[in-house]
Amino acid sequence: MTAAAGGALIGLERERLQLAGTERGSRSLPGVRSFGLISLYGSLASMTSTLASNGDLIVWSIIFSSATLAMALFFSIYTYLTMSSRRAPGITTYVVILVAYIIGVTAGLGKLMEAASVTILATLLLAIKNPAVKLARELKYEELTAIMEIAVLALIIGPIVAAYSPIIPWIDVYRVYIFFLLVLALSLVSYGAARIWGSQGVSYAASLGSFVNSEAMIAGVTRLVGESKASPEDKARTLGVLTTIIIATMHLRASLLALVALNIFTGSLVLGESIGLLVLALISIIILSHAFRTSLSSPQLSITVKSPLSWYTAVKVTITYAILVALFKALEIVEAPLQVFYILTVAGGFVNATAAILGVATSVAFTGIPVAVASITVAIAAATLNKIVYSEMSLLDEKSKKTVITRSLTFSAIPLLISLAYLAKALGLL
Repeated sequence: MTAAAGGALIGLERERLQLAGTERGSRSLPGVRSFGLISLYGSLASMTSTLASNGDLIVWSIIFSSATLAMALFFSIYTYLTMSSRRAPGITTYVVILVAYIIGVTAGLGKLMEAASVTILATLLLAIKNPAVKLARELKYEELTAIMEIAVLALIIGPIVAAYSPIIPWIDVYRVYIFFLLVLALSLVSYGAARIWGSQGVSYAASLGSFVNSEAMIAGVTRLVGESKASPEDKARTLGVLTTIIIATMHLRASLLALVALNIFTGSLVLGESIGLLVLALISIIILSHAFRTSLSSPQLSITVKSPLSWYTAVKVTITYAILVALFKALEIVEAPLQVFYILTVAGGFVNATAAILGVATSVAFTGIPVAVASITVAIAAATLNKIVYSEMSLLDEKSKKTVITRSLTFSAIPLLISLAYLAKALGLL
């Protein structure tokens, strides 16, 4: 059933291509029944080989090879006839026939999840032809190069860094590398959004990117705004909205993460005791919606970016991040009593709010809910203030820098007030 359904799904996409008539010779393409039967044949080939061989590998190989040779003979005849008829489809169809057969073989071996996964991936690759062609026409050479550079950093260099990062003590080199990669990737995302939708697109990219890493996102958007040729007033206005979106998104993500983590590590529902986090989340949603309305109603800033990737900004921001991580690690080595736990969390939040939140949540049994919530919210406040440091890495004018500083100080007051209230409760003052 898995094999037949997988082949039929691929065949359905081929049928759609025939109806659209967008490929040469598409009227002669195999369809739902053909691909379904090819996958079913592959499934029967592997199942029959397994059942008949009774565990004998040589017998299994002989039976399966015979079935595969029969498939190869059919495939050769089909290829010859279609190519010689001048109505032959492109090479894609021939490759898809082989993929359909392998899907069936995989399902016949009992690897149903793998067969289903390959089916979905194959159908997706077939379905994205038109968008991919359109994207290829729109992409500039330097944009394609930037995408390939990100891919090399993530898929080739990344695993090497992960394997050898434990060699260096005191600091998690792989975490720092991931941060560097995030800065580059988010700068590419911001570039794409700015190129397609202007500063409005950057607003959405800032919100989505801040769910991944707000520090990397603030570095990316300050770079975009700093390189624009707009007036200082327009830059400051746009950067004010973007900074608000980034901070509000970070507050929302951090507060929701903290609520989930506290409930997990306490093993019970603690929503009533951690209501301050829920309040912070609701305030963040209100601020975020207001910022987006402001972005929609305001004149759009014309953003022209010279290159998709900002290596200079990424290196500077990553060095700053690495120094902060090293300083926090030094504080962590010192076994701090409960009295300074709160203060140490400020340093942790300044480096990375997510790491600080998870660290506090794991210690909730030791600290108690009020101290935990107080520590988490002060970490969020510190993570708000660190936007000032990361924005300094970009070439901003004084008016824009002042905007980032003002917004960061203003919005850090919200989690800080909640933190002080919970700290007073923990000390018995409330």
